[in-house]
Amino acid sequence: MRITGSQIGPINPVQATKVKKVTETAVTADTRSTDQVMLSAEMETIATAKAVIANAPEVRQDKVNAYKQLIEDGDYVISSDKIADKIISEGRLSKILQK
Repeated sequence: MRITGSQIGPINPVQATKVKKVTETAVTADTRSTDQVMLSAEMETIATAKAVIANAPEVRQDKVNAYKQLIEDGDYVISSDKIADKIISEGRLSKILQK
């Protein structure tokens, strides 16, 4: 349906003053609101976790030292089967992710 100028009636002067009054009072200082942001408890937990991660060392020196000691003592045993399984699973995963 198309609305043309002939379908719209003239504006009543009473209606015009009502509209004018509403727009004037709508912008008073009492009705102005400020923007607010409320974060959920979950967001606070995430922010705390990010801060902990950011402050954590990139290299866990205690783990590095433990493995160094195992290697130096000859007690670190590498399983060739585990290495082969890991290579195969990583290869399969990379193919899946490329599709």
